[in-house]
Amino acid sequence: MSENQNAGANAATHMTATPTNGDSNAASSINLICVKVSWMGYCVNSMETPFHHIRVDPEPTHPKGRKGLVLASAWRQMHGPTDAGMLILDADVVVEPTDLQTMIGHVITDREAVWVGRAKIWPRSTHLPSWVWGHRKPAPEGMTPQQIIEFWQTDIDDPDWFTFCFTYLPKSLIEAAVKAGMKNWHYPNVDKNMHELAKKLGYRVRVVRGDCSPKHINF
Repeated sequence: MSENQNAGANAATHMTATPTNGDSNAASSINLICVKVSWMGYCVNSMETPFHHIRVDPEPTHPKGRKGLVLASAWRQMHGPTDAGMLILDADVVVEPTDLQTMIGHVITDREAVWVGRAKIWPRSTHLPSWVWGHRKPAPEGMTPQQIIEFWQTDIDDPDWFTFCFTYLPKSLIEAAVKAGMKNWHYPNVDKNMHELAKKLGYRVRVVRGDCSPKHINF
């Protein structure tokens, strides 16, 4: 993590948005740790505020870096008692202000769920023959490779799998992940380990609808 990050509760961002469920009695603000994960200091041009840059670098024993350690360290250093969770933006994903406001509007309605922005993931990252949604389910047994791609190109509301492209993780899930050894998670299993833990612990994984379309820029 870069040395100029603020520690403790001062690192949280107080976000305000209109709840998406129309509940006028719902809280309209929330404290979040917002992080943008860069690779060797690189990330695509996107929103800067309110994100804190956290950096993953190659190491001799971890040539793809230790993303789990970076995320666990960011949470340990920056979170405070009033923070609801962490909003993650990956290095190769672009969001705009409406994406952020729509995401926060959903999180406010259910801050104990995982919230996933709908992002198409491209073959350069997945090594699959075509794009797939970052939010999806395991393919049923017996499907052909083409059927699997079509299955993963179907937009669903109840995914078991999710990526960190543009994703909110509730505080209790992050702390459970830290206890489960997140600091030792590294490429390519960080996202996988998190969604498997969320499934095991019974967390709701919900998809952000409306004006929220993060773009994965890694074609």
